[in-house]
Amino acid sequence: MTELDPLFLDTSPFIYLVENDARHAQKVDDFLATEFGKETPLITSVLTVSEFSVKPIRDSDKELLDDFERTLNQFNVNVFDINLKVAHGAAQLRSRHKMLKTVDALQISCALNYGCKRFLTNDFR
Repeated sequence: MTELDPLFLDTSPFIYLVENDARHAQKVDDFLATEFGKETPLITSVLTVSEFSVKPIRDSDKELLDDFERTLNQFNVNVFDINLKVAHGAAQLRSRHKMLKTVDALQISCALNYGCKRFLTNDFR
């Protein structure tokens, strides 16, 4: 059996899943359950935690924050820090792809740094 390539999860899939978005939640849940069942390593970064947490903190919605933490644990998602190597990689990406925002470049660089060949997002860029 070969080891599966890790899958990077951007912020939007977590928002859809945890907030039970009518259009996307079931698709995300089914997809992640399949990947989890295949023992695919699931990865995200601390930026995802920060981005997701803004609205629940603003709304004083501790339950939503707890649901997010449970989802991370349920799917055994590894949350990685943004380090100097990732920051340099993001700068390289932004220098070549002018449409990339810094946060997106950091997410992509983090994914590449940890060997992800797949990146789940709802961003069109």
